[in-house]
Amino acid sequence: MSIVSAIVLAAGLLLVVDAWTRRHNLLLERIRPYLDSAQSPHQHLRVAHRVTRFFTPVWERLGSTTASVQSRLEHLGTSTVQRFRQEQLLAGIGGMVAAIAGAAAIANLRPVAVIHWLVLTVVGFFAGTLAWDRYLTYQARVTTNRISRQVANTAELLALSISAGEPIPVALRRIEAIAGRELGRHLQAVLETIESGVPASRALTDLSTRTHSAQLARLIDTLVSAMERGTPLSAVLREQARDLRDEARRNLIESGGRKEIAMLFPVVFIILPITVIFALYPGLVALRF
Repeated sequence: MSIVSAIVLAAGLLLVVDAWTRRHNLLLERIRPYLDSAQSPHQHLRVAHRVTRFFTPVWERLGSTTASVQSRLEHLGTSTVQRFRQEQLLAGIGGMVAAIAGAAAIANLRPVAVIHWLVLTVVGFFAGTLAWDRYLTYQARVTTNRISRQVANTAELLALSISAGEPIPVALRRIEAIAGRELGRHLQAVLETIESGVPASRALTDLSTRTHSAQLARLIDTLVSAMERGTPLSAVLREQARDLRDEARRNLIESGGRKEIAMLFPVVFIILPITVIFALYPGLVALRF
């Protein structure tokens, strides 16, 4: 009975939020369904859009700002901010359901007041939304690491193509087909920008600001400065690829050192105490008898 009451309470809160956001609809949003019939199959998305617009200022104050979300989504190249907000809303509903289930488990052991149900529901909702934002940060970090590992090979292949006499856009087109999935997606966006009439240096600079990889930014700075000054690129790119491989080797050694220290924790706190217990237990039993 308590679970049903909590679900009804959560549904009532969502209906109140939907009714509140309906008051702030613009005239354009009200007449848009009558002007554009192509949007009729997506009527259910408008409710989610109004709810996410209502919660966006709260998410902004909690740290999930629109600027940071836009930057991470551009780095991933997966979806838009509106789509992410809708997914964040679904994650909040999932967190709210988990909080209701936890409160129901507590209610089986001891009585829970209605205010406690409400607090747990609100906390579960915002915990789910913030967890989804942290998951986006984790995805951006993983993508950055993968791009950084692909930059050295890209620099060598780019140097080989340029030394063969190919211009930079053609070399980028050739590398985009054989590069990794993450870097290849960004190179494809750069090539589409160049084909639309934007200068190659500007398109590469936009790529440097869009991604979070320091290695890729260094490679792009080398390309842009060489294009602007007219210096030979092949030797510079080979030297930079060698430096990137040395840096990747140093990072791998440092990561291995950190993993060795982390491996001491299960040895000291799990394996060693169990070994001591197995060694001392027969003697303790003998002393007891």
